Amino acid sequence: MEVIDIYGLHRVDPKVPIEDTVGAMKKLVDQGKVLISLVPELSGIHIPVSWVSVVLAFLVSCSTGVLFGYLPANRAARLHPTESLRYE
Repeated sequence: MEVIDIYGLHRVDPKVPIEDTVGAMKKLVDQGKVLISLVPELSGIHIPVSWVSVVLAFLVSCSTGVLFGYLPANRAARLHPTESLRYE
């Protein structure tokens, strides 16, 4: 492996000064060993995912699967085999 594309720090160690950590990451970028370094915890952006959004996404994906998968297949199953090939 010659170069790491994205190098991310996901948890900041409170025992290590952040300047040392970010300085070491910058050194890797300056040496050309890393293309992009990310420290998302320092950006202040935190996107919480609630259980309600997970359940809603699951229900939407299931209803989409039923609507665009099961219903057309059920309609085609009731047709004569040669006629079912004529319709999408």
